[in-house]
Amino acid sequence: MKSKFTSNIADRLDRAMVAADTSMTRSAAQRLIESGHVWVNGARADRARHAINIGDVIEVNIPPTASAI
Repeated sequence: MKSKFTSNIADRLDRAMVAADTSMTRSAAQRLIESGHVWVNGARADRARHAINIGDVIEVNIPPTASAI
């Protein structure tokens, strides 16, 4: 499942993901980032501490099973 949203906070990438999807935990967001499933403004993100600005476009490709991450 793909998800795309625009950040409304300036913070770390993992925190921005949790702010946009309250059902996601920060550790799940970190695993998705480290597994290469997250892009910021069209570039693959490789660190949860990646600085996000208001208006950045974040794309997340969530694998069909939790075991994939």
